Amino acid sequence: MARIRSVLDTVIRALLFVVAAGAMLLVCGGIGWYLFSGGKMGRGPAQVTSTGPRPVAAVTPALQTDRSLQGILVGLYLQLRQGDVNRSAGTSDTPVAFAIQPGETAASVAAHLAEAGLVTDPDLFSLYMRHYRLDSSLEAGNYVLRANMTMPEVAQSLQHSKADEVVFTVPEGWRLEQIGELLGANGIVDAQQFINYVRQGTTQEGLTAKYPFLGERPPGATTSLEGFLFPDTYRVPAKSDIKTVVEIMLANFGRRFNKDLRDAAAQQGKTPRELLTLASIVEREAVITEERPVIASVYQNRLSQGKALESDPTVQYALGYQPESKQWWKTPLPLEDLGGVDSIWNTYLHTGLPPGPICSPGISSIEAAVRPAQTNYLFFYAKGDGSHAFAATWEEHLKNQQQYQQ
Repeated sequence: MARIRSVLDTVIRALLFVVAAGAMLLVCGGIGWYLFSGGKMGRGPAQVTSTGPRPVAAVTPALQTDRSLQGILVGLYLQLRQGDVNRSAGTSDTPVAFAIQPGETAASVAAHLAEAGLVTDPDLFSLYMRHYRLDSSLEAGNYVLRANMTMPEVAQSLQHSKADEVVFTVPEGWRLEQIGELLGANGIVDAQQFINYVRQGTTQEGLTAKYPFLGERPPGATTSLEGFLFPDTYRVPAKSDIKTVVEIMLANFGRRFNKDLRDAAAQQGKTPRELLTLASIVEREAVITEERPVIASVYQNRLSQGKALESDPTVQYALGYQPESKQWWKTPLPLEDLGGVDSIWNTYLHTGLPPGPICSPGISSIEAAVRPAQTNYLFFYAKGDGSHAFAATWEEHLKNQQQYQQ
């Protein structure tokens, strides 16, 4: 009798295994067919009353978007993977800027999310997006995500960014006060508090640990974050604090100032701050993109020869806000100001680089500072049409002045 019971138990276990394996094959086969068909084969009328994603545990049959056999099987599979769907990729709540490019597919977005450490399983995320018909409503643009978000939360952020975020654009060549005024005018943060925070810069607790490029500060350099607030279009949470806004911009700089640029700067023996300082001067001097590497070469040559940079924008930066004209960059700049403004920022009075960047340079100016043109130029003079006349000697420079002086 005991032997018969043992045999029956073995048979029952075998049958259960076969049934379970068959069910799993059916689910996986359905998922494969679903993915192969783009989730379109056998799709019935939409049963959705809300397109917003939600945790799998909260999805009821009435809210499922696909009533076909494949859709039911995928829904079952997502239920089986509920723990993975609702598990975040990390624990950090640091804002991470994430961009979706025009025409990018949901699969590509999922792969990039995984690369950024925002989802752990790109295939699972892609399946989730497709099953709930969220893949077709992705919009190109910049988003703000966090590693401690679950897959449904990431999906939600990628669907409704406009309602939950505000957008602002920082142009190339702006100084931190201009950025602060922009943020204040749009009601994002208090302008003066933002300016104070950025000026204190690397003295803010934990900032250099998160962004190592801030810690490479040469002797005498400012602690300000001036120059590191990368010019770009940003989406930030509607109720952001100053720290969040600043860290989103710093994270963007860290991505744009990539390993290739960092390595090139290191080969020149320059810290990121020194390189950015030179790039910021190039940004304020150059009008034509093609001239940026040439202008950078002029300053690089003057630095290598121990000559003062004699850059007008550094004097403008030292002068600061002009109440009469309501501008941050004094224009026109009288000749008497060039040597008359007593400031460490005045590169007519002091050799070498100033204590830090004077504005937020764009990527073309940064690349020009990293890889300047190979010239023997030591001077340039504005022609009045945005371009410059370059010279290797003082005599050539005087001729250019006489030719183009207005």
